[in-house]
Amino acid sequence: MEIIADLSYPILPGMPTFPGDGEARLVRDREYERDGYRLTRLDLPAHAGTHIDLPSHLLAEGRTIIDFSPSCFIAPAVALDCRGKRTIELLPEYEKLINSGDAVIICTDFADLFGDPMRYYSDYPVLSPDFAEFLARRGVKILGLDTPSPDKEPYDLHKMLLAAGVFIAENLVGTSALLELAPRSYQFMALPLKLYAEASPVRAVAVR
Repeated sequence: MEIIADLSYPILPGMPTFPGDGEARLVRDREYERDGYRLTRLDLPAHAGTHIDLPSHLLAEGRTIIDFSPSCFIAPAVALDCRGKRTIELLPEYEKLINSGDAVIICTDFADLFGDPMRYYSDYPVLSPDFAEFLARRGVKILGLDTPSPDKEPYDLHKMLLAAGVFIAENLVGTSALLELAPRSYQFMALPLKLYAEASPVRAVAVR
């Protein structure tokens, strides 16, 4: 297996998080010089940085990550060049390009603003209702975004995608590296921690 792109942000203390979600903290409880070993305590929202959302994030259903097989978070991938677009629309070519079971990775290059939380979490591009409905109807497995969300409040598209069983990987980075690759010539992997939770940080990668 060859890793061809690392699509994840590092988890760092004080990293940007969604407004109201709380701060990311990494606390060094033990220091090598003092204690002879290092021990770091991690305290962060499950939706911090590169992460994946499950249906229970915004729906009444109660399944958590521990209820899903790791295979649910691996899929053949298709990357879409959506750079410069404010709204990601359904295009005619997507009908033939996107298959059931795919991971669809939306490349907007909005990740360039991750270090500017005020803009990153408020001014991001969104999916059109037609495109979101197409993804749900087509039965894609994962939607990957280099933005914090496929939509904005009241998050109706988010809920619709999750209700259709589409996992949503958010805050990807470096997705433009995938645009030169043939569709489904590689796989997208976003394996979550085995958490009793509705979301988890992931190490998202493209592999072949």
